[in-house]
Amino acid sequence: MASPRLLRPHPLLSGLRGHAPPARLRRGDAPSRPPRGGRARRRGRRQAPGSQPRLRARLRRPRRSPGLGRRRPQGLALRPPRHPAQPRRRPLAPLPRARRRLPLRRPAVTCRWTLALAFCCLPLLAGAQDAHSEFRELDALRRSLDAAADAEQRASALATLRAKLDAFLARHDAAADQDASLCPEVARAHYWRAVFFADADLPAAERSLRRAKSLLARHLQRRRDDQLATLLRQQVALLGARLAARSAEAASAAARAALVGKKAPPFVAEEVLGDREGEGFRLFDQRGKVVLLCFWATFDGRSCRQAIPLVASLRKKHPDLVAVAATRFYGKAYLPAKDLRSGEFRRDLSASEEREVVRRCAEALGIDFPIAFAEKAARAYRVTVLPQLVLVDAQGVVRAVRAGGVGDRASLEELVARCLAEAR
Repeated sequence: MASPRLLRPHPLLSGLRGHAPPARLRRGDAPSRPPRGGRARRRGRRQAPGSQPRLRARLRRPRRSPGLGRRRPQGLALRPPRHPAQPRRRPLAPLPRARRRLPLRRPAVTCRWTLALAFCCLPLLAGAQDAHSEFRELDALRRSLDAAADAEQRASALATLRAKLDAFLARHDAAADQDASLCPEVARAHYWRAVFFADADLPAAERSLRRAKSLLARHLQRRRDDQLATLLRQQVALLGARLAARSAEAASAAARAALVGKKAPPFVAEEVLGDREGEGFRLFDQRGKVVLLCFWATFDGRSCRQAIPLVASLRKKHPDLVAVAATRFYGKAYLPAKDLRSGEFRRDLSASEEREVVRRCAEALGIDFPIAFAEKAARAYRVTVLPQLVLVDAQGVVRAVRAGGVGDRASLEELVARCLAEAR
């Protein structure tokens, strides 16, 4: 009789349906009948509707571990275990794959693409060569302009250079966006146009400078070591600042010219020095009188040498003329000596120090009319250049504005006499 230990079923095989445990399984022996999956056996067995599931359906085989595949009973190894003295088997290295050889392109196709690219680039290369040769002609013409002996030769050379520059920029300005090698030449042509013709057309010169700046920026992104382009960029920046100042001055001159023939802006002095010190000065209070406003500064040579002596002489000649020397606090001042040929220039002055320097300067210049500190009035009268003379008649209308100098003294004296005659 068999031992009960030998007839005991294997614990892992007891859950497999349709498989009876063998009488004895030794290590390394395979089962006589391989276990079938529960899905294949359940495929033929369908439960009747309303019937209870069989108790045996609960006896399922063990679950599969994720990533480990189908679990195999530990006691049913298909091959004997490795002896500890036996070395481990190393997996065989995979066979190297045969390299795929790419088919060679036909030389005819490569040649065809090369020829097409060459034909596309030929017009650009030809245009670049034409631009370089024309730019050399422009450079030679510019040098001849610098070497012009008299004004007539210079005028004719300027006219020729302007025509050549316009033609060069008309042909190659748009091409510089496509061909980067044209950027330095086109930028230099724009720079020459702005230098030589800023007086004739200031807005066009500013546009040329903006275009030159953009072209040089593109060129220096591609070639940062180009020293000539870097120097030209600095020159363009300096010229742009000068043209911006000139443009602002032109706008101020237009605004000053617009004052003539209109009611004078209000003039109120914040502080007055001289014979009216402590009283103040307002232009509205001088209605019915002719007033001459002189905007000046102690550090401006034209103010001290031209404007102030002219106003003093007009006031002595016409006692009915009301003259005012208007200034503001600049933070700097010039104190001339008694002979007016030398003096001392002072910076970083406070309001009280500058007031004292202005007082001493007025005594040195012999100013015997009021000196008014009027900063708001300077902005209202568009004072950007010193000195500036403004003549206001008895009705409060601006009759003349002279900026940057006194201009024609005889015409100004005649206009003052006419305004005084109308006021009587």
